[in-house]
Amino acid sequence: MKKLHGLILLLVILLQVLGCVTVNSVKVTHTTLPPEQKQVASSHKEQIYSASQKADSSEFDIEITKGCDLLSRKQYVASIDFFKALAISYPYETKAQYFIALAYDESGNDGDALREYKIFVGTQTEDDVLTLKSRSRIQVLKGAIAEKLIKASSMLAEAHKYVGSLARLKEAYDLMPSSLISRKIVALYDKFSLSSIAWQMSSISDLLSDKSVSIVPFTDLSRREISKGNAVAMELRNELVNMGDLEVYVRDEDSIKAILREIEFGSSGSINEKTRKQLGKLVSTGAIITGRIGYVADTFKINGWMINVETGKIVSSRSISVLGWNIADTDKHADFNVKVWTDRKEYRIGEPLVINVLTNKDCFLTLLNVRSNGEIWELFPNSYNQNNFIKGNTSHTVPASNDAFQLAIVEPPGQDYIKAIATSMPITRDQIARVLSEDNSILVVPTAILRQDGNSTFRSVSSSEMRGLHQILTRGVGLLPDQHSNHNSDSDRYGTGFESAVNTWSFMTKR
Repeated sequence: MKKLHGLILLLVILLQVLGCVTVNSVKVTHTTLPPEQKQVASSHKEQIYSASQKADSSEFDIEITKGCDLLSRKQYVASIDFFKALAISYPYETKAQYFIALAYDESGNDGDALREYKIFVGTQTEDDVLTLKSRSRIQVLKGAIAEKLIKASSMLAEAHKYVGSLARLKEAYDLMPSSLISRKIVALYDKFSLSSIAWQMSSISDLLSDKSVSIVPFTDLSRREISKGNAVAMELRNELVNMGDLEVYVRDEDSIKAILREIEFGSSGSINEKTRKQLGKLVSTGAIITGRIGYVADTFKINGWMINVETGKIVSSRSISVLGWNIADTDKHADFNVKVWTDRKEYRIGEPLVINVLTNKDCFLTLLNVRSNGEIWELFPNSYNQNNFIKGNTSHTVPASNDAFQLAIVEPPGQDYIKAIATSMPITRDQIARVLSEDNSILVVPTAILRQDGNSTFRSVSSSEMRGLHQILTRGVGLLPDQHSNHNSDSDRYGTGFESAVNTWSFMTKR
């Protein structure tokens, strides 16, 4: 028996030496989370809250789970700080950025959440689940923030604080919310802009001995009648009537409009005595309200003034910029520059025009003509010359000596602008449309279609296209593959090498 026990003991020692162990049955105990941690938020929140979901045992995912525990307990500040620290510790794990955005979102901080979601989406190369969820939340947050700004704007407008009111609407519009909300913003911006003009003019009614005004339809910057000018006059009438300080009439007589088209205000801000007497005979009111509307560079402006018929002086004036996209010129000291100028500063209708361009880098050139009546034409490239690649540090003219087209000044007269846009990669209409596919909002002043046959040398540029172009140039939108190459690298696909430069030149046209 002793020998048997000795053999058993020897066998156990031998098994231990060889690495074999005896395993007893072990009971696994699962920790039960308190009820408040079991709640799972709906929609975009449902994938994050359960700390027991540890399918991936990597160190990073374990840390993510810790942060989700904080978030599930509504410890928002702590979870934000945790995820931010995690993003620094794991710079190549972009998922941390998503959870930063989500933590802000859960805390109700819409502005910061929108910013962080955009950062996350900008780092992604594939449309995975989190990217799609982020894009969805971006659109929802844009709408929510825009609606808050609209409400704030309306409250300020009710208090006649129009500067702040319009600023809130501009901020909401810049978010690029849905088409429905954008239209709402545009309608209010139109209304409050004209309200600001009416309020300013109504507030100085005590300066008039005869508290009545005649409103004459506004003209374009070339003093030509346009439908928008009639609409502005009617809206001003309605606003002034509602304010009740002035007796308001709309005068559409050709004789009055003819005189006002000839008005030139001197440094004194008054019209000459002859014109004053003519107006006095034609109108029976104490003042006349009129003005000009149209593009100045890429900004649509409404300029209104009130003329005291008795004295001939302007007693009130107001200029407002309506919602639009002004693509600013590039600083002349920037690494990438373009310069544009014409052969003269003043032309008459029918005279030829030559545009000169100089860039400091090889690029693709687009030339736009922003006209005095608000129309925008693309002059180059065009149906006669679609190759818009130009060499840097070399002066170019449009049209070139071998081009089969000419540029000539056409009606109406006024101040025109040439905007040169140089880009390191070509930008096509299809690419602009792609950018606009996620932005269905509109501009307040759509540019009319000039020709419908599609065979004209130059084409009109729509307001939405200008918006898409503005977004590409100023907001770092990528996804602009070079149509002349077959590059497939990330830098080409996502536009990290994309550069642009803008320059504007103005000139006058006369009959």
